[in-house]
Amino acid sequence: MIGSVAIFVPAISPKKMGKALTLATDTIYFDLEDSVAADQKDEARACLSKFLESSDGGGRCLLARVNPIGSLWWGQDVASLANCRTLSALLLPNADLASVTVLSDQLNRFDSHLKIVPLIETARGLEEARKAALVSSRVAALQFGGEDYTTSLGVRRTFSGEEITYARFRLANLARAYNLDIMDTPFTAIQELEMLAADCRRAADMGFTGKAVIHPSHIDVVRQAFRPGEAEIEKARRLIAAYERQIGERIGVFTFEGAMVDAPIIQRARNTLTKAGL
Repeated sequence: MIGSVAIFVPAISPKKMGKALTLATDTIYFDLEDSVAADQKDEARACLSKFLESSDGGGRCLLARVNPIGSLWWGQDVASLANCRTLSALLLPNADLASVTVLSDQLNRFDSHLKIVPLIETARGLEEARKAALVSSRVAALQFGGEDYTTSLGVRRTFSGEEITYARFRLANLARAYNLDIMDTPFTAIQELEMLAADCRRAADMGFTGKAVIHPSHIDVVRQAFRPGEAEIEKARRLIAAYERQIGERIGVFTFEGAMVDAPIIQRARNTLTKAGL
């Protein structure tokens, strides 16, 4: 649903929202929450609604991050966006079982088409992530939020990310178990592109399908990191070709380039080619 790159854009800025439509992202998160001051919430909501009336997204998946359930603004956020045909889903901050249930019920009342992407960013949200993901058929993907999550834990947030390793593995496993996209937390050091690439590789190796970004300069780095490299693609091609030759000889397990190959390894090679769009 979301692809490999999603960018956060303040809903208060028509200029930035318009620019987002020119960027090479799969998804845009129009933000009504953190990037909008309390005294600008109504203005941002009206600005986003007007913008969406005249935009089809250019083939991108468009989501709106609403304000948290229980805030002063979430009800108006949902009411104004529930039947916006340009949007695909609402990104729900501070998501847990109760908040996903409330939002799903509210969307049902509006007979809305919108899906829900829970933003897991608290200790409670992580503990309830499985129930939250399964409580409604509207849940279409998961997004991890490392900044709020570490604040919830009361620990330091580092660029190396050791403190979020447990949460990452747990969410990636959950998402894969139920065939959901799982997007990694943004990397906040805007100019540290090498560190960003390393952070992306860690997330990809854990099973994340993509990553959210907060700056356009991160888009290409993220996309490249979540796409298999040329050497990996070529090896997958050779492996599939070797497997197809073995089928003709009715051999189930065989040796390929010095290693034993069976069904899971063949499927992994197929997955690599799928990720590469081949």
